Amino acid sequence: MEKTKILIVEDDMIIASNISLQLSNLGYEVTGIETKAETAVHHALEVKPDMILMDINLKGQSNGIDAAHAIRKYLDIPLIYLTANVDDSTFQ
Repeated sequence: MEKTKILIVEDDMIIASNISLQLSNLGYEVTGIETKAETAVHHALEVKPDMILMDINLKGQSNGIDAAHAIRKYLDIPLIYLTANVDDSTFQ
């Protein structure tokens, strides 16, 4: 049986590495860790993961929501947002 491929988009490498390790231990295949929206879009379109874990706030010009919209134009895959923010405006 083929492993589920997951792309992690997170600009905090400690958090990203921890998530990657946990997913690998659970039997998932982590296709990579991207820290910027632009590279995340490129990675997703090239590798076509089965799922994406996307941080909302990323370093660079675009955020995770922008990246998710760009990816969803071409790929219909599940995407889970990650954030350490707890304010209402982030959730809206």
